[in-house]
This record gives sequence, C-alpha cells and structure tokens, in this order.
Amino acid sequence: MGYERIAEGQDAREPSPKAATTVINSMQVGLETLEVKKYIGLVAFSYPGVLPDSGAPIAIGLPVYNDTQYTWTITSVRASLSVAPVDNPVIIDIRYHPTSADLASTIFSSRPILAIGAGPVTTGKVTTIDITDIVPGGVLLLDLFQVDGATMATDLVVQIDYEY
Repeated sequence: MGYERIAEGQDAREPSPKAATTVINSMQVGLETLEVKKYIGLVAFSYPGVLPDSGAPIAIGLPVYNDTQYTWTITSVRASLSVAPVDNPVIIDIRYHPTSADLASTIFSSRPILAIGAGPVTTGKVTTIDITDIVPGGVLLLDLFQVDGATMATDLVVQIDYEY
C-alpha cells in the first residue's frame, strides 16, 4: 500500500476513500491466500475367508503406495472381523517405509487387537499411531502379527483413514 497526499482541509487521521479501498482489497487478497483445504482418503485391506493359523507374523496385504504428490497424514485405523476368533485374539500390524516394502516397520507402538468372542468384532477407531506421515512414494503393508490358535477368525477388513 502506498502513501498519498492529504488534500487541503482533510483530517490527517482519516484515510481517503482511495486509501480505504486499497486496504480492503489487500485484506481480501490476504484472506484468499490463507484459505486452507483438507482432503480425506481411505485405504482398505481385506482378507476374505478364514485367517491362516500361524505362530509367526504373516504378510497378507499387497503393498499400497502413496502415488500422490502429497504427504498423507494417517488419522485413524480400524480392523474388523465378521467372525471373532475363539481361542486367541488376532493382532494386526501395519508397516510403512518411505521407499521400500522390504524395509518397512510398524506404525504402532501398541498394535490393534481383535478380541476373542462371538460374532463380529472390531478394534474400534484406533488413533494412537506413532508414524502418521506417509510421504509420496511411501508404501504401507498389512501383516497379521498374531493369529496363533485364532480358530475361525473370518473376513478381515482393515481401513486406514488419512488426510492431506
């Protein structure tokens, strides 16, 4: 904003109409440039049928890559089974690496657990996630961290909600 001369007889404390217009226009431009937009997305892994019974972690999901130009921020994770395990809980793990599936490590300090029971079961909305930023080119993988003795655990679905 530039300065302008004060006309003879004009009060110096009040800006001229031209100066006021300049101030208003520059505020409008400033507000437009500060506008923030958030986008949300969802990644889903699924394993239909009875989960394999194994004493060791099993990689069950194909890798999912962030092929956008934006960093995703994971906001929550939820795992569900249509039939709950009978003997032992199922523990899932989501692993991440910025460039290579071979080097991926867990995003959790405490992995989500699907409890034993009857009927459908869910972890609920899990928001305690240690690694939340998934950079462009980054890869996510789903593992069954514990399925040992989880008789009849069926139809796993894991959803990962994110924003950018």
